[in-house]
Amino acid sequence: MKTGSKRKLFILALDGVPYSLLQQAVERHCMPNFQRLLSQGSFSRMNSVVPVVSSVAWVTFSTGVNPGEHGIFGFVERDPNLNYVILTSKHIQAKTLWRRLSEQGKRVIAINVPGTYPPEPINGIIIGDFLCPSLDKVAYPREMELHLREAGYVIDVDPQLAYRDRDLFLQELFRALKGRERLASQLIETEDWDFFMLHIMETDRLNHFFIDSKDDPAHVFHQKFWDFYAKVDHLIGDFEAVISDKNIELMMLSDHGFCRIESEIDVNSVLMEHGYLSFPSGARQLKEMSTASIAYSLPPGRIYLNRAGREAHGAVNIVDQTRHLQEIREILLGLKDSKTGKSLVQNAWLSREIYDGHFIGRGPDLIAHPEDGYDLKSGFKRNATPFQRGLLSGMHTYGDAFLYIRGHSLQQSPISIKDMAPAAMDLMRLEIPLELEGKSPLR
Repeated sequence: MKTGSKRKLFILALDGVPYSLLQQAVERHCMPNFQRLLSQGSFSRMNSVVPVVSSVAWVTFSTGVNPGEHGIFGFVERDPNLNYVILTSKHIQAKTLWRRLSEQGKRVIAINVPGTYPPEPINGIIIGDFLCPSLDKVAYPREMELHLREAGYVIDVDPQLAYRDRDLFLQELFRALKGRERLASQLIETEDWDFFMLHIMETDRLNHFFIDSKDDPAHVFHQKFWDFYAKVDHLIGDFEAVISDKNIELMMLSDHGFCRIESEIDVNSVLMEHGYLSFPSGARQLKEMSTASIAYSLPPGRIYLNRAGREAHGAVNIVDQTRHLQEIREILLGLKDSKTGKSLVQNAWLSREIYDGHFIGRGPDLIAHPEDGYDLKSGFKRNATPFQRGLLSGMHTYGDAFLYIRGHSLQQSPISIKDMAPAAMDLMRLEIPLELEGKSPLR
């Protein structure tokens, strides 16, 4: 699409907001600002990434390459001794959009995007993501801390609060949204920038715990659920008005969709039932698994063989790997809902079937993708059963993310979150690097 002079771009990222939910909100007339924008641009369904995890999706967004190239396959990984490792921006192996733009002399502001903690030095400002433990460590440059405190900025609302006090949790979601709006509004007006991205995590938190209230008028949280989206719409209207006056490009998107959970499936319990994973008596941590174990899982649905030469006490030789993976794949694809007979796992891919790149070896050996409604977990609880029902009411979905771009038409072919870095550069009238795997969807 690249024509004309260089342009500025504002991106509003609404974590976990489904295309279908926004359609419903328009039908309910509870998001009038978003509804008004529909006549001014293109609104499309978009595919996420496998596994459907915010950290993987937003790093795929910011790098324009698949997990095999950027190296992030989930929120956590394991080291050879099977200790958990929380993945941060330091583990990203591909160049991010903010780095690319900085290198071209563009001034960047990015707020709260997953994959930005610790914040990397850029030409501009980065406020890191929910992994950061405190305000004094979340920002680059560090001097931004004062502005964060003045805005009442909240890094994240503790999800555990939802298990103790759901009313208070909702209040905190509203408060966190207000703090992000205050900070972003201040920076839009007072800072010079070419690229500005504000990420809202609260929509994901809301959908995880309250999606069951969305369609049930009798639910105690039904009205508050839609009140929250009305607040989001108010935020959309305020920002759109500011950037319209400055003739700035506008993109809005989510990283995945959402649906109600019918059941949770503990993949490690499935592996234990079939003899692929075992623990000594009383042990229930990954690093305590029996050295004779064949496979284990990390969330969601990432299955690793206990491979000789990779895991410290690996038991699976190279000649047996293909057989074990095929057996596990058949077991997962054969899982059925006992009440309906419905298949629970939509697909299970070998890593090389869906990824490529320099870091594919860091990823899982097998990736299971569930049918909507069946949330894959990977616990190690004593006496756990494969099929459970937790307190979360919502889970991520692959094919129901959304994309909105004001003032432009989109291609009709399926759009992926991997296409968004090229789309951003296209909107800014910049050359799209050849190493990006995604393609700009703009006509």
